[in-house]
Amino acid sequence: MIPIPPQLIEFAFSKGGKLVGVLVLLLALAGAYFYWHHQVYKTGYEAAVKEYRSREVADTKKEAKLIADNEREIKNLKEQFRNSYIDMVTEYAKENKELSTNLADVNQRLRVNVSADKICGKRMSASSGVPEDNLRRPKDFQPIELEPEIEATILGNAQEVERAAIGVREVLKFLDQHATIK
Repeated sequence: MIPIPPQLIEFAFSKGGKLVGVLVLLLALAGAYFYWHHQVYKTGYEAAVKEYRSREVADTKKEAKLIADNEREIKNLKEQFRNSYIDMVTEYAKENKELSTNLADVNQRLRVNVSADKICGKRMSASSGVPEDNLRRPKDFQPIELEPEIEATILGNAQEVERAAIGVREVLKFLDQHATIK
């Protein structure tokens, strides 16, 4: 135990009433300060939480708007792609049809519709012994031999038209199977 000097004990009892009053006053001031500090802290905390929540709601609305805008843009891009793809296939089909028509016109122009009597004077019978009626050609049809370059060009064009027709059929089949046009 710590020895307490007698002068201190005597001083405390002589001034005890004032000392207790000051002590109570100090305790009351400290209690008021801590109560005020708690209220200020609580108010500030609630204000910060409220501000955070309002900011979070605003951010959520902005995000939803951005997502909707992006989805709309993606939908528009898909629509543009689909339309350009359909336009491309349609243009390809038109070009293929035009090539077929041009080839048919060239084929028609290459036919010689002159009777043999006007060129040779007299028609000759079939050399293989097959009667001329069984040849299944028009009577005024006269086959001609083309130059090799022209023949190669015509055959190349015919093959290109056939490949284009096959390609268009494949694209149209693919579109029928996979594309849904609204």
